[in-house]
Amino acid sequence: MRDITVWKNNAKLSEKNRLLNLMSSSVSHEMLTPLKCIVSIIDLLRRKKYSDVSITNNLEIVANTT
Repeated sequence: MRDITVWKNNAKLSEKNRLLNLMSSSVSHEMLTPLKCIVSIIDLLRRKKYSDVSITNNLEIVANTT
């Protein structure tokens, strides 16, 4: 007789890893789409000239962190 406990545990871990990867890819896709829009809007806003220097500085901060 063989102890198949280790094999069963490995199979459970494999399934959990597969589900985690599937969830991660779905979540990252759902987050990337709005982030791409935000980055595009920031780029458009940075092209404008503002009289308030703080707006320009804040946009630069946000642009450099994305």
